[in-house]
Amino acid sequence: MGSWCYRAAPILILLLSRLTTFLVKMKFRWSLSPWKA
Repeated sequence: MGSWCYRAAPILILLLSRLTTFLVKMKFRWSLSPWKA
């Protein structure tokens, strides 16, 4: 029953890491954008 969990865990971790890096990039870009100020 729990074998799919071990297979899906790396994919979920990869997706979460990509999402967090994307959000951090957008946050930095938004805070550093010259047209926002």
